Amino acid sequence: MDKTTRDMIRELVWPLNSPSSTTSFSLRPTYWNIAKKLGVSPLSIKRRLENLRKNRLLLTIRVIPDASLLGLKRCYSVFSIKDETCVAQLKANLKSFYFVEAMHLAKLSELNRYDTAIFEVIYSSDEQLKKYFELIEVTSHGAKLVSYSGYKERSDTQVSIPKAVLVNILKELLKDPFIKIHNLSKKIKKSRTTTAKYLNTLVLRLNIEPVLETSKFENAIVFACVVATNTQEVAKFDQTLRKAFSENYLAFSYHVEGAIGFLGYAESEFEVQRLRKKFLKLTKGRPSLFLREFHTTLNYNLMEYYELHTQS
Repeated sequence: MDKTTRDMIRELVWPLNSPSSTTSFSLRPTYWNIAKKLGVSPLSIKRRLENLRKNRLLLTIRVIPDASLLGLKRCYSVFSIKDETCVAQLKANLKSFYFVEAMHLAKLSELNRYDTAIFEVIYSSDEQLKKYFELIEVTSHGAKLVSYSGYKERSDTQVSIPKAVLVNILKELLKDPFIKIHNLSKKIKKSRTTTAKYLNTLVLRLNIEPVLETSKFENAIVFACVVATNTQEVAKFDQTLRKAFSENYLAFSYHVEGAIGFLGYAESEFEVQRLRKKFLKLTKGRPSLFLREFHTTLNYNLMEYYELHTQS
């Protein structure tokens, strides 16, 4: 795989590339934006994507339409479904919506008899949202709505979260990832308004919504690294990690209190061990985690950060 193709794939991992990308539609990957950034033609980008699909090197990609999406809303929903065929049927019947994400998770535990489907779509009105849920109910033959949230473009406003409160929030989210703000506010003994601000900040900083890595390589081994660093050293250490893993990272993300995390991929078990040793050498003396077979589902993400912030 040549450098241009790898760079192109990295541009497709929105919104994990930047902590601000969840608030700016201009950062969404399009043929035009990617081509402009890499200095090649949009047609070249399109052909490369088609070749990756044809050769099954890139199994799932997400390209947002070039049309301006400002003013539209996004809806994130989770369903219990019978099997993967439901996801294919739903995607076929929901063509009138812009898909940001469509993810299928096989049974998360032996106790759960159903699979899980996660959808994120863009819609323009409450009437369209109602139609979306009606189509899902008709198409899925028994899909059960677990949770959904509709929201406008997020603001960059973030608030400071006391560490004790942060730990309590993470603890409650681990027990119930889809807890209502009203119930969570009672658990942490804060007002609903304050709780909502805390959650919004966590979404922006931690990417706690279930976001599945959109670039999937056949037989590739995905891993994640998290390391705690001083706030003043974040920018410098970020560059150190980017340089060290320039050929293997898929996405970087910033986290609370200066901790940095990134997703990467390896082509063999031997390469995983080599990259692990490199990471441990770079982070010597710092609290760090090297996560094998990393999946960006809500519980897994939060559990690791909960452990990271309760080690002291």
